[in-house]
Amino acid sequence: MYKKWTKLFIVTVMLLILNSCDSYKAYQDYKIREIINDKTASINRERMSIHEYYLRNQAFPKDDSFSKKFIEKKDFVYNPSNGQITIFISENDPEEINELIGEKLIYTPGFNEDTYLMTWTCKTTINTSLAPYCQ
Repeated sequence: MYKKWTKLFIVTVMLLILNSCDSYKAYQDYKIREIINDKTASINRERMSIHEYYLRNQAFPKDDSFSKKFIEKKDFVYNPSNGQITIFISENDPEEINELIGEKLIYTPGFNEDTYLMTWTCKTTINTSLAPYCQ
């Protein structure tokens, strides 16, 4: 009778261990998505500045007048020819995303002349499950 309960207990413990491994992986993915979202949110002010500048001047901000904001943030690059912002994953980021060092998210603006709205498309080299809003 004890052998039966012992086997059941061992199987239960094994299932709990396997389940906790899956939960840990899901938590790691959540943390990575959170860090990527924070990096994306950190350029919202710059995206608004680009939009406002474009509305006034019908052109993207020139490198010398705008990219000074990006010099402080070494993980970002602004391209004045097309308004594109590239976010890099680097060794300066939290260690949870060390596996993504060298990857990038590229935000490209598009302006609708009818509505005067600027929309941003995102392309990435990161797995889309970790950056689901990017292609």
